[in-house]
Amino acid sequence: EAHGMLKQTIFYPFAMMRPSAGHAALDVFLRSPTYDGGKHGPAEMLDVSATLGEPTAGERKMCVYVCNRSTTQTLETTIDTRGALASITSAQQVTGTDPKAFNSFTTPEAIVAKGIDLPAARDGRVVMSVPPMSFTAVYGVVKAPVGR
Repeated sequence: EAHGMLKQTIFYPFAMMRPSAGHAALDVFLRSPTYDGGKHGPAEMLDVSATLGEPTAGERKMCVYVCNRSTTQTLETTIDTRGALASITSAQQVTGTDPKAFNSFTTPEAIVAKGIDLPAARDGRVVMSVPPMSFTAVYGVVKAPVGR
């Protein structure tokens, strides 16, 4: 008989976004391979969003969220802030090898968020590989002011 709380896999992306999302949503330019979305037409394999926090001491926190919908392809992704990105402070990722994988009381940590290492930002850019069936959160600091 199971006791306690079980975190389903969808818990982790929400947990990664909730404390980090900024006050402003950023426009994101995305160029991604596509797949056949059936009656909805072609759909991009990557889904990306980004937020920006309030200025503090000449800096602003920026968070970029990348979802790779592909079940087979690792995709190289570039986060390019046009020179504004000062540093990556951390990154987390949820990924798995089976689209039907789930957490259970028998295997409560089959799918969990894990910290990942990313290369340092160079000229406001970071290049990373995003595994299939993954959600990645990249937390960074940009030089204020950015945007309005």
